[in-house]
Amino acid sequence: MGSFFVYILKVAFCLALLYLPYSFLLRKEKLYAANRLALLAMLLLSFLLPFCRIDFSWLFAVSPAEETTALGILTRQMQDITLPDIVVSGRTSGLPFGLIGVCLVYFVGLIACLSGKLLSFIRFFRFRSRGCMWKDKGADGVTLYCHAASVAPMSWMKSILISEQDYRENGREILLHERAHVRYGHSWDMLFVMLAQALQWFNPFVWMLASDLRDIHEYQADLAVLRAAHTTPKNYQLLLIKKAVGSGSYAFANSFNHSLLKKRITMMMKKESSPWASAKYLYMLPVAAICMMACSQSKENNVSDDKGNQSSAISIVADGETKAVPDPLILVDGKEVTKAEMDRLLPDSIASISVLKDSVSVAQFGDKGKNGVIVIKTKNRFAPDEEVFDVVEQMPDYPNGGMKGLMEYLHKQIKYPKEAVDKKVEGRVLVQFIVSKEGDIVEPKILRSVDALLDAEALRVINNLPKWKPGMQKGKPVAVRFTVPITFKLSK
Repeated sequence: MGSFFVYILKVAFCLALLYLPYSFLLRKEKLYAANRLALLAMLLLSFLLPFCRIDFSWLFAVSPAEETTALGILTRQMQDITLPDIVVSGRTSGLPFGLIGVCLVYFVGLIACLSGKLLSFIRFFRFRSRGCMWKDKGADGVTLYCHAASVAPMSWMKSILISEQDYRENGREILLHERAHVRYGHSWDMLFVMLAQALQWFNPFVWMLASDLRDIHEYQADLAVLRAAHTTPKNYQLLLIKKAVGSGSYAFANSFNHSLLKKRITMMMKKESSPWASAKYLYMLPVAAICMMACSQSKENNVSDDKGNQSSAISIVADGETKAVPDPLILVDGKEVTKAEMDRLLPDSIASISVLKDSVSVAQFGDKGKNGVIVIKTKNRFAPDEEVFDVVEQMPDYPNGGMKGLMEYLHKQIKYPKEAVDKKVEGRVLVQFIVSKEGDIVEPKILRSVDALLDAEALRVINNLPKWKPGMQKGKPVAVRFTVPITFKLSK
């Protein structure tokens, strides 16, 4: 359920970015067909772009000529070799109370919006049949319904409603207008928009877009009447003024006097837009790219941050299980340190982590009030002058099936810690490690932390990786740095 709401918010974000430039650049242009297509494309893209998962790391690629520049060095430091995301799923029961409240509000709004539109449909079809004096189906398949009651001319799909008085007095112009709506398929546009409005009822931009699209429908129909040469622009505008004081119409239908009168007359008198105005639509390309990048890179949870969990608990691996040790005694190379000091030392390199059972038994790890003793021995596997590469001519190779085999190994070996499931902790851990020139996995460290339990599980699996085939640069084995993103995600 949480993923669904993240998707809905992403749709709202994409729609806002796509629509706002249109409202400033293109709304007043006399490019009816192009504007209509652009608005529909915005709406469709808003619902599709959040599904995009595109790797934009190529944007940070450094050419050989740039490797020695300051920008190249900075880029290599920022963009290590990143392996595909590993997703580990865990199961939790129930939904947070806050999420339940959001669900209720959203679905109440969704049901209310759908109910209102469904009621309008029912009223329209009942009115169309009950008050009809006569109906006539033309050769084009459009059925005309004539009513004795005073009703604003309107159309929906292949049906047109008109009062007997309008049919007698101004039938030609009105029917040209409504048949244009039918011919252009405007009802299908509104059906699509109504579905989007229901799903995005809280989003003001979807309602603004719907209003603009409805205006374009009227502009197109007005233009069709003027091009038919059955009336002059002045006479047609007088007819619009006369009908503007008529009765209201159904919200979903295309109505002869639905749009604002001033806007319609202004657009009739406006000069044709310059062909160069079409170039403004190109703004959608970079905006769509930004949306794709944002949706591809955004995290699907709100639990993690770059600084990680600040709890004093530390996780260790004992008997094959990840356990939390609250406020343990920490000895790094025989010297007692605090957790903050340990966090600064850990990125150097860890040779081994041992648990002294004389202080507390393994069964008691994690119990309140019980302190354990953690002994950490650090090591330096590289000489100070030994270079670690990010990209080499021949990258290191995982021995059992290459990168595909590595992904399969990580998927099988990583387990969601039970305590993390109980605490409903999830997030994306970034683990960095180095494949030495001997092929050993050395200096694994957490680049982005989520929780001590998840961090420890990620490090455990990376530490247990088998020996690799080392990378080669200019025919010599070298050390290469890798980054693995591991996403721990709870399924509901």
